[in-house]
Amino acid sequence: MKRKAVSLLAVALCASMAVPAMAEIKFSDANDVPWETAKVYISQAAELGLMVGQENSDGTYLFRAKDKVTFFETEQMAYNLLKSAKEAEPSDEVTEKWEKTMSSYKVPQWAYEATAYCLENKIVLEDELSAFSGSSADIYATREDVAVVFGRVLEKVNGKKETTEVSFKDKDKIDDDALEYVALLADNKILMGDDNSNFNPANYINRAEMAVIVTKTYNVINGKTADDGMETVTGTVM
Repeated sequence: MKRKAVSLLAVALCASMAVPAMAEIKFSDANDVPWETAKVYISQAAELGLMVGQENSDGTYLFRAKDKVTFFETEQMAYNLLKSAKEAEPSDEVTEKWEKTMSSYKVPQWAYEATAYCLENKIVLEDELSAFSGSSADIYATREDVAVVFGRVLEKVNGKKETTEVSFKDKDKIDDDALEYVALLADNKILMGDDNSNFNPANYINRAEMAVIVTKTYNVINGKTADDGMETVTGTVM
């Protein structure tokens, strides 16, 4: 996985990534989305307790749908998914085992539990952390980064599926180590290409797109189709 940019913004939403599922969460910025039907996925991801936002004093939340997602937030959401599938549970022993490693790579402390689990279970490999090491935790995740992490989540729950066949026109731009995971997510209709049939592996993921990915992955690891229960949503996620 490759790293090309560092955010100038502070992480404001990270600690609220993992929360109990709620019947309804109201976002004060609900209409500030990159495309209209993203609202359906955002609502579903919030109701499942997989993604929330920053709580306001009046009990509403800011979702910030257009904000980019960092790699460590990606890890956290992958961990949330595995916990929801009863595949993961907190372990102080595992966190302590990886604490020195996480400190050396400047992993933010709020992400220690999720990162330790991901390292222990090879959702993330230790040498991959070096690409995200720095003084700031705001290092954004690309489409390729997200495909690798969520592909490994799928493999952990559903077993490994050997495939590297993709039809994207820009498949030569996808890292060889990531190709099988891109193929897996594309095969499950979780992470698709654009209208020109390009995957755009180096493009960054925003929170609205992540809500789509998280919701679809949740459905697949629970034995459903990616868009099960989302019949009101049509079109291609760019």
